[in-house]
Amino acid sequence: MVQFRKALPRRRECIYMWTAAVSIFVILCGGAALFLFPGRLAGWMFTAAVMTASVFGMVLEGADASGPAFTAAVAAAAVFLNLISLSAVVLGVSVLFLYFGQPIAWIAAVTGAAFFIYTGAWMIRSREKKETDWMDFYHHQSKNLHVLREISLVMQSTLEPTRLSHIFLTSLTAGYGLGYNRAMLFIHKGNGEFYGKAAIGPLTAEQGYDVWENVAVQKWTLRDFILQQKEAESNDSELNSLLQTMHFSNKDSSILYQMVADREPLLLHPSSLEAQDQLSGWMASFSISEAAVLPLTANDKIIGFAAVDNIVDNRPITYEDLDQLMPLVNQAAMAMENAYLYEMTKSMAWKDGLTGLYNKRYLEQQLAHVVDSFSRNNKEVSVLLLDIDYFKQFNDTNGHLLGDEVLKALAEVLQNLSGESGSACRFGGEEFVLLLPGASLEEAGQTAEQIMEDVKKIETAGAASQPFGHISVSIGGAELRRGMTAEALLHEADQAAYEAKRNGRNQMVLHEREMYV
Repeated sequence: MVQFRKALPRRRECIYMWTAAVSIFVILCGGAALFLFPGRLAGWMFTAAVMTASVFGMVLEGADASGPAFTAAVAAAAVFLNLISLSAVVLGVSVLFLYFGQPIAWIAAVTGAAFFIYTGAWMIRSREKKETDWMDFYHHQSKNLHVLREISLVMQSTLEPTRLSHIFLTSLTAGYGLGYNRAMLFIHKGNGEFYGKAAIGPLTAEQGYDVWENVAVQKWTLRDFILQQKEAESNDSELNSLLQTMHFSNKDSSILYQMVADREPLLLHPSSLEAQDQLSGWMASFSISEAAVLPLTANDKIIGFAAVDNIVDNRPITYEDLDQLMPLVNQAAMAMENAYLYEMTKSMAWKDGLTGLYNKRYLEQQLAHVVDSFSRNNKEVSVLLLDIDYFKQFNDTNGHLLGDEVLKALAEVLQNLSGESGSACRFGGEEFVLLLPGASLEEAGQTAEQIMEDVKKIETAGAASQPFGHISVSIGGAELRRGMTAEALLHEADQAAYEAKRNGRNQMVLHEREMYV
């Protein structure tokens, strides 16, 4: 699409229009010469052709081409049409020499020559500017394609959502990436609700200058930035802490509602937002003067949105920038959707459908990992194996639906006591396992005592009719020792649980006898 140049400054415009008027007058004189010499019809045709050529030539000169081929066509047409106009000027000057005398002829000739010299110089500058603009455009596009390729390769190497988020945000902010000062990621939780997940960049402009100085010293590449995930999380902890308090709803933000409905990126300024719009508060909290909001869409579903801004250098964000951002955003959205689906599938394969705890398959994999880690760093590991007392009797008396309620209640107790590094698993039927990395056998015993106290408080119909007057469990505990396998550790815990049941149930036994496998 041809877009016309902005108007020249007033002084240059006046000079241009005056010389153009004089030249048109001289061109008319050329037409008059043809009236006098070759004949009336030829004169009219030549005058009309030259006038059309001159006007069209000036229009073409003022146009900005939409592509290299069109630029070349415009240049060729402009040169050809200006040559026609120049021939008319020469002919017009000859008429002035014949009928008006030399002074007027010289004035007309000099004015016409000045006009064409000025036009020629303008044409040359115009061509040079267009070439420079195209070179800048191609350089920018080449950089974007390079970033897209780099990020594509890195994204294919992981299905971990947090890692993907870091890669995506880094590609938006790194100097060797797209170079925005700051990027934020919000995840869609359904029903139009968005929550802040992660961000990279400075909280203030001053922090940004410090980061840039460090980057310049380190001379990091895009891959270097991606590898620095832990350092980025540490440096941007303040920014992330603030972001993760953010919660938006498209019901309370007309901008978010528009983005979700249209699936199109938006360019935001504080002045364009209503005071009650939630995004207005977000922009104020992060001192944002201008931001681009980019929808993350996969399979025609909004999974979140990203936002970029330039808090440090205040570089304007244009609509052309939005177009260049979207290919990377769309690719990141697909990668994140695949990662979420993978996590969901993995969770379904590793989780017990009734209780929501990990299943036996996960326990076996996790135990192998823990044993391998123990062999390398000698870290303490303990296991508790639990069995609900008289559970078959409870089911026969109260039914399996109430039995399921007991299983879910016990699962909640174990989940609450598993800690950050522990894993609560349903081993099968009414048997459960609590894996406790970093816990000694003594500490595992303390956890077992707390489990028994919490299980006693489970309130459900039929609990009072149990032999102990409440729901109870028998627990066996064991600690990993050097040389043991995962199977041997579970076997010792099972032996201890069997001992607890043989001794009367509703108690805990810790396996302290030395056993090497």
